[in-house]
Amino acid sequence: MNCELCGLGDKRFCRADIEGSVMTVCSECAKNGKIISELNPEPKKSIATPADDELRLDFSKIIVEAMKEEKTSVEDLARITRNSPADIKKIINGKLIPTMELSKRLERALKINLFYT
Repeated sequence: MNCELCGLGDKRFCRADIEGSVMTVCSECAKNGKIISELNPEPKKSIATPADDELRLDFSKIIVEAMKEEKTSVEDLARITRNSPADIKKIINGKLIPTMELSKRLERALKINLFYT
């Protein structure tokens, strides 16, 4: 969050009436007007750490190889995983990242592991 008056980032912000305009400002600029309310700082976004449920980057290659090995067509895989053939084709081409649920279905259907262990 940045101060609307000076543009600097600060840990403490408030809503203040400065010369008739209500603005979000830092604690230093708030001294130029009347403080209306204190604001809490934005919570910091956590960075996800690699975990066991992280999809492998080469998931499409793994799926294609498994389909060849199991002699499974796109239509068959779509039926088994209860998904559309168009979505399966997009996943195979790497244009669509499967959801966690679909990834698990693909793993069961093709007897593969799509996640880092």
